[in-house]
Amino acid sequence: MWGNFPSDEVGKSYTQPVGIGCNADRANWIFFPKASYQQSNHYLQTLALDDQNGSAEYWTVRRQLARAVYNLIVADDAHTESSREMITEVAAQTVIATQALIQQEYRILKKIEEDSKSSQRKIRPAYFNFLFFPTIITTAKLYTYEYQGEDTDFTASEVSLENDRLSPIPYLIFDYPVPVTLQAPPQDLGMGNKREELARIARTPIFVVNSESFSEFLQQLQWPQQKTNFDGWWYQFQFEPGK
Repeated sequence: MWGNFPSDEVGKSYTQPVGIGCNADRANWIFFPKASYQQSNHYLQTLALDDQNGSAEYWTVRRQLARAVYNLIVADDAHTESSREMITEVAAQTVIATQALIQQEYRILKKIEEDSKSSQRKIRPAYFNFLFFPTIITTAKLYTYEYQGEDTDFTASEVSLENDRLSPIPYLIFDYPVPVTLQAPPQDLGMGNKREELARIARTPIFVVNSESFSEFLQQLQWPQQKTNFDGWWYQFQFEPGK
């Protein structure tokens, strides 16, 4: 799924592909948040079109990681009522599908780039940046659980929906720990092998959305503001679940 958004810069726009994994599940999905609605830093994969020689007619495409800040609940663990593996398996398939989409779009843009360089007629896409959002759409009801220290032997099957520490939520971010075999090679993203760089690709923020809230989610997934300070630049996303 793609959304194209105009930029303030003349002749430029942004494209946001949403890599979607769909799941039909009657079980409840229970997530354990790090902190409710904290400003959280994550890294998402993008394809950037860079001008060369100071001219928009000459450009090259590259893969990169961009820092993103979301004001959503972020969970780093999750269960269904009977299994922890269900959600991680769906997340893994979503990551695989997203990586395939990124590679496909990169190959297409590389071919356009090469054809443009060898032709008198210069070709340039109408956008200059792709953002990719791994997203799970599920019929399962989503809840967050206010984890406390005494819950050391907690299993989701033990939680009653009447529990006052359980709260329904339309969508959130699952900070999925990506297996090494599914991680993008750092050199493909213009990165080295420093520990802090490898940590950025070790987890992937995945939107998890209840199907009844999908329309609302898409309306709120608008092009973010680009922010900068002494610490670099990032994309700022603002969500208001339930509004």
